[in-house]
Amino acid sequence: MRALGTDETSATTVLPSGDELIRVATARRLARDTVEISVRTLDAAEVSAVVREKLARVATAAQLSVRERTVLDLLLLGQRSDEIAEELEISARTAKFHQANILKKLGVDSRADLIRLLL
Repeated sequence: MRALGTDETSATTVLPSGDELIRVATARRLARDTVEISVRTLDAAEVSAVVREKLARVATAAQLSVRERTVLDLLLLGQRSDEIAEELEISARTAKFHQANILKKLGVDSRADLIRLLL
């Protein structure tokens, strides 16, 4: 965990773990010489729920259509445009069109940027 600076009141980090649980630690400055540390443990389902909620908020803020949201979900699962086209029974060109619209609406240039947007 990084040290708290003079103008910061809290810091959060993910703790290393040897199991499937994710531990999130937060240190909050209470006074000049007092810090409160809390640790929350999340399982895979909880982490998935947080990611889904963040994705829903991003999609709503960008005003993605229902179809664009579906294409976004498939992009984040790693599917290529031709695979998306097949699954949605649309042309590959239409799938690429949706992908371009999604990237534009979200203000990103690539799938890697999509991932960073969700972090």
